[in-house]
Amino acid sequence: MRKLILILLTLAAFNVLLGVDFSFDGENRTRAAIYNDDKDSRGNHVDNKLLLGMNSDLTDELKLRVNLQFGDVVWGGNNGGGIAAGVPVRAYELYIDYRIEAIKSNLKIGQQYWADHRSLMIDDSFSGIMFSHDDLLGFNTDLGWILQYEGDRYKGNDVNTFLLSMQTEKPLPLGLQAFFTLDNDADQNYLTLLPYLNLDFAPLSIDLTGIVDLTSVDDDDDIDFGAAVKGTVTLEPVEFAVDVLYYANEDQELNYSISPYYMNGLYIFGIGEHFDGYIGNDAIDWYWGQTMNKDMYLGSVASIKAKLNDKFSLFGAAGLILDTGSEVNGGLEISLIPESLDLALYGAYGAHKDYDYKNYLFGTTLKASF
Repeated sequence: MRKLILILLTLAAFNVLLGVDFSFDGENRTRAAIYNDDKDSRGNHVDNKLLLGMNSDLTDELKLRVNLQFGDVVWGGNNGGGIAAGVPVRAYELYIDYRIEAIKSNLKIGQQYWADHRSLMIDDSFSGIMFSHDDLLGFNTDLGWILQYEGDRYKGNDVNTFLLSMQTEKPLPLGLQAFFTLDNDADQNYLTLLPYLNLDFAPLSIDLTGIVDLTSVDDDDDIDFGAAVKGTVTLEPVEFAVDVLYYANEDQELNYSISPYYMNGLYIFGIGEHFDGYIGNDAIDWYWGQTMNKDMYLGSVASIKAKLNDKFSLFGAAGLILDTGSEVNGGLEISLIPESLDLALYGAYGAHKDYDYKNYLFGTTLKASF
């Protein structure tokens, strides 16, 4: 922590002496929850973390981005949350952003964040290079290299992913995102295509995303298909939504994703807005790692959100994961300080088709944003 404070003080002095512009953004999150896991073991915890982003305009063409995470610790735990324990600090983003105005492009080099349209393949930070063009044939275009794994540098057993993303808003919001992964160590190759289209028929909007997976494992080729569809009806102050994810495959071992964070609105059988099940370097033993269905995955979630006034909103969802289980959840969002401090209270109840007991989660999340 002392070293970090010295770094921040150095940056501040650098700013004053050389006139370099700095801006900050971030989020401080504290959560408390009680729950049971997939073996009906009862648990509870409190955790917190701070994300602090720093942006620096070194020149008109060159920018620096640093995003640090302080904590993500469980109170009283052995990962920095105990008595007289130092809070761990790690960098999620650390890159330079070079603007090449002559070709209307940007080049980012280092650890950086990127997410696909529905967070089905990646929604995380990575080490690599991203080349972005403002207007390539009418599309905002990203070309990226993600170094997922650096193996023995003398054996060439790395895992590399190359991505292409082309998106436009005219005449309709649509795009194509493609990922090609080379796993040289395991002799496996993966190509995933995610075309998408947004349709707006106010008050109804529809988000359509296709999934095409081509895999080659030990010279065994396979192709699988799927789709993610989300429909939203907005009738102020109420919003209704239905989210469906379908994926069919013959061999789930051929599934491949980098670091997804698909939020279906469920808290026990998925990732919710206010609680994701990840606790520091651990996670609640729920059902994400289990084989949902042998030959396909089908999940459907209906949700509602109602704004009562400027400070209070109610939300709820009900969902079914075929051959796995069902869940209902709901909660209250409170805006304590508009756009700065928010509190959420929530609960979830889930039933797995193979177990007699039921799963539950009750929690609260406090977020300060700046």
